[in-house]
Amino acid sequence: MPSCCPAESTKPAFIGIFGAIVGGFAVSAVFFLLSFSSITAPALPFPVVVTTTTNLSALSTTAQPETMYNRPIWKPPARGSRMPSPRAFRLTRDMASG
Repeated sequence: MPSCCPAESTKPAFIGIFGAIVGGFAVSAVFFLLSFSSITAPALPFPVVVTTTTNLSALSTTAQPETMYNRPIWKPPARGSRMPSPRAFRLTRDMASG
């Protein structure tokens, strides 16, 4: 072995790293076992969700004017509308330079 790194000088670092890994596994195992202990949390009441077949975009219309903060993120296209041609989605030089 070269004289620049004798095995005795690297042994404390190896033991420290090895100890940290083993300690991490031990702490993780304790938390894992405690999560399956016999002490359980009380059951949370789930809210009753009524599902209807109404249009969700109709539900978002309220008496307030539409602003940036209360408008929907995405408005669905009109029923029966067609998908634009793939040419409409092409990136042009004008778009990239702007």
